[in-house]
Amino acid sequence: MVAGRCCGRQRFFPSPRIARLARPATGHHGCPAVQLGRRVAFRAVSTPVLPTREQLRDLNSFVDGRAYQALGPALRVPGHEPLMREDQRAAVREAVGAVSAAARHLCQVLWQRLGEAEPGPGAHAAWAAYRALAAPWQDHPDLAPDLRALLQAETGG
Repeated sequence: MVAGRCCGRQRFFPSPRIARLARPATGHHGCPAVQLGRRVAFRAVSTPVLPTREQLRDLNSFVDGRAYQALGPALRVPGHEPLMREDQRAAVREAVGAVSAAARHLCQVLWQRLGEAEPGPGAHAAWAAYRALAAPWQDHPDLAPDLRALLQAETGG
């Protein structure tokens, strides 16, 4: 993949040849640098490293645990005053269910793709989505150091 940077905008192309073909003669969006005939610098973008199946399993357990930890205030203990109204508890339950369902789906897709001899763009897209889902917890003290390093290396943290 090739990235071009011009006027503060990042552009991504699958190859240098396509990058050259994709640039119109007048520049993108009226870019003055290209209109004046200046060269736009292009550089190779490294492909993100995919996790191992063991790392994926551990990260999925961690994300699932953090999502269900959010249910704590929504639980109603018999004989005690609830901490939240019923509509608030329902919203928390729905949000936790959505995060868990998304994590489970992405984990299943990644698990299948990691079993392939050559994981393709689908695996990288699923990993990018999973990283975005796990991003709020990348600095959590209970996250294993190898998983923290994997998430931070990918996000530039």
